[in-house]
Amino acid sequence: MQNGSSNSETPSPPRVYSVAAVIDGEVVTFELGRDRASAWRMQKLFRLGSAFTQFQAFSLGSWSVEDVRTVLVEAYAGDGEPAQFVERLLVTNPVGRITPLAIKVLEAFLFGVPPERASFNDLDPFEELAA
Repeated sequence: MQNGSSNSETPSPPRVYSVAAVIDGEVVTFELGRDRASAWRMQKLFRLGSAFTQFQAFSLGSWSVEDVRTVLVEAYAGDGEPAQFVERLLVTNPVGRITPLAIKVLEAFLFGVPPERASFNDLDPFEELAA
């Protein structure tokens, strides 16, 4: 035992930094890059600067359609053109149903989430909020 720590400390649960989203029956991964170049790019893309201040704005309800679009385009890791996929998603769904995905993507990027929370389903986007 050193510095007041003990060997009986409980290890922290595993965390994941991406979100598997089921959209129109298709599984699509959203993950923001964790490298330095991605961090700089996000700093310029996000309306409020950092991913953390953008997350705070979403949490406070101070977001726009452009904020949702920016997060999802930057995080899209599926096949095809990210901007086209996200635009189709925003045109065919009310933005309020897609916003929880953008929030979850930012949360996973910033803090990591337990594997069981690293998912989103467009059929029930508020499932986690109701639990």
